[in-house]
Amino acid sequence: MRVGRAAVAVIAALLFLGSAGGCTTSPPVPGLIRMMTWNVNTIHFAPQDWAPVVAARAPDVVALQEICSGDAEELRAILERDHGIGYRLVPGPVPTSVDGGRVFASVDCDRRKIGTGAYGQALLTSLEVVPGSTAVVSLPVVGGLDDDEPRAYLATTLRTQDGRDIRVVTTHLSTRGAVRGDQIAVVAEAARASATAVVLGDLNTSPAETSLLAPLLRDFEDVDRAGNRSTSRNQVDGRESEPQGERIDYLFTRGLATVGEPETYPVTSSDHRPLVADLR
Repeated sequence: MRVGRAAVAVIAALLFLGSAGGCTTSPPVPGLIRMMTWNVNTIHFAPQDWAPVVAARAPDVVALQEICSGDAEELRAILERDHGIGYRLVPGPVPTSVDGGRVFASVDCDRRKIGTGAYGQALLTSLEVVPGSTAVVSLPVVGGLDDDEPRAYLATTLRTQDGRDIRVVTTHLSTRGAVRGDQIAVVAEAARASATAVVLGDLNTSPAETSLLAPLLRDFEDVDRAGNRSTSRNQVDGRESEPQGERIDYLFTRGLATVGEPETYPVTSSDHRPLVADLR
């Protein structure tokens, strides 16, 4: 699926340095699996904005949150056409009919406003997707959801070139404190069933909220051991301001080792920074 991946990454960074918010390229290392998680804020940004950021790092797995299924497919096509990077797409729109059949509001992916639509998570990957392994599962919500949005996790099993299976679970959790604990417990349980697994996404939870993160901290390893890499950011008139926001996006592993240090960097195409890690 990918030819000359390191060379593609270098070229992409040189051509699209400005679009990626000034980030420099870190080419993939042979034998490692590069994973990226990124909340792309589909309401305010578009696939052509995200493509240079993804191409500059050329990850093997890209977990995307706040994205429409159509935008994920368009992003996949742009990466292949303009950057020479081939990905398989695993869409994961969040079900809007939950809680006994009640239909909740989501993002209308056609009109970019609140409504119903194929909105939620997605995965792009150069690895093989194990047939029949993909599931989208609704998560607990707060008292009829109120003004929150429906939540779910997307899970699939990916097979590496040497035949090893990795269960990948990505999600975008509620902003509500109490229900986030319940949601994290469900997500952790879904990933815990596999000896080799990754949980990644926008958890809307700070590292200080250890009681909420407990199910993941107990059974998984946080790639950002120091816990000091911010993934959200403040904006003033469209420009990034200091301080750099807080850390609410995570990448947890089970049965995999983190090689080197994870990376975050400022971008101009979302209100979140990507989080990238190399795994063995």
